[in-house]
Amino acid sequence: MKKVFLILFASLISISFFACDNTNKEPVEITIWSYYNSTDAKTFKDFVDTFNAGEGKKLGIKANHVPFNKTTDLQVELTKSANKEVGALDFPDMFQTYGDFLTTLDKQFDISVPLDDYFSDADLSKYVEGFLNDGRIYADNSLRIIPFAKSTEVLMLNKTMWDSFNSKLVSASKTAYTYDDLQTIEKILEISNEYYLLNEGKSFFARDSIANEFYNAIKSLGDEVFTLKSDGSATFHEDKAKDVLRVMYDNFFVPYMEGHYEGKAKTEDFSSGHFASFVGSISGVKYLPSELDMVFLPAPTFLGKDKYTIQQGAGYAVAKNEDESVIKACVSFLKYSASNADNNATISSSMGYIPSLKDAIDFELIKEKYTTSQLSIFKEKDPNATLADVLASNSVKNQLATFDTILTNVVSSSSDYILHSQKPFNGLSYIRNIFECSIWGTPSNDIKTLMADFKNADYYLDNSTEEYSFDSWSEAVIAKIKAALSM
Repeated sequence: MKKVFLILFASLISISFFACDNTNKEPVEITIWSYYNSTDAKTFKDFVDTFNAGEGKKLGIKANHVPFNKTTDLQVELTKSANKEVGALDFPDMFQTYGDFLTTLDKQFDISVPLDDYFSDADLSKYVEGFLNDGRIYADNSLRIIPFAKSTEVLMLNKTMWDSFNSKLVSASKTAYTYDDLQTIEKILEISNEYYLLNEGKSFFARDSIANEFYNAIKSLGDEVFTLKSDGSATFHEDKAKDVLRVMYDNFFVPYMEGHYEGKAKTEDFSSGHFASFVGSISGVKYLPSELDMVFLPAPTFLGKDKYTIQQGAGYAVAKNEDESVIKACVSFLKYSASNADNNATISSSMGYIPSLKDAIDFELIKEKYTTSQLSIFKEKDPNATLADVLASNSVKNQLATFDTILTNVVSSSSDYILHSQKPFNGLSYIRNIFECSIWGTPSNDIKTLMADFKNADYYLDNSTEEYSFDSWSEAVIAKIKAALSM
């Protein structure tokens, strides 16, 4: 009996050893594709290396990161790989993606894994709800994309031009405006009209993406203009669309045509003083000239409506695989990325994004992680650089001010802003371009045929009344939306 017990005990020891120690086994290798470039690619590679040396080694997983420098390059390679084109790389096990592109891949190749069963409620509760919901891209609400680092929009204001404008108002015996007046779109329109008159026809305001404002208007008005269907298409509600178009016409189309708005924001035009403010992604703050004296405020919302603001940023999807261990290894990597606030804050802030985890929505934590990452970059140029040098940098000050604004006002648990995104459906990429073209003008190459007979904005000007015709403009936009949905 004693001999049997010893044999059983030895067997249990052996099983326990191989279950807990993977050092004698070949690791499960996973390949991760991203669109990161330059310092962002290095930051993510460092993160992957840390995983491989610690948690990955413990679990028997080795992650390999392949960066493709920009979104379009990544999407091209993913499409080639999914098509199994000659010379294409093997399809990755996990890849960075936006929802609309993933739906296109899934429609053709049924690529992505529904991830709900791989994450517990406790796992998912760690994420900012609005960011997590962005990955539920289908009508069945299944989770296909895990958020990593996210972005939203911010109002960027040239303080020097703002102060000069207010001085002119006071000199004209008018009341100066405050930053609080920049909270609503309607008030910005009023300010833009005043600015135009006092600054020899210059524009006060611009916007990077007018399509995002359309989406904000749809949510703020409570109008479900597009209803998703299980086959990936959408039902278009024309009557509700007209309400949204009316708001966009009054607050964007007309002031743009009258010169009170600059139109699509370009960094070089902002830098040279063509306009004093614009709404753009927080990820673009790092490209602002460091010499500008800037103020960063929450993106304006519609007066008297719920404060909806768009959230953006690609997440990670896991590809289907006959080998379940590969899928589980990808999930383990994703769980590691969300295992603590430090991990999430480090990787997101160093790229100019905000964390996807609730516990990482902490300005002091973000400040610590961001300045530490910047110190490393500073030291590459000057080995004697100090943290004081980093904090004295205007570009760092701008990024920290942006983080503070967004973390405090928009994504904190006490915020009254609501993060949202437009769920993808067939034709959405065309419709996004239609929204942009309907106000700003020139269509992108992929919809030039669709927009060929879309009239120049001047076409909608009634010379007898010198007013633009809302009916003609809105009917043209609606006709193009219908055409896009039928393609």
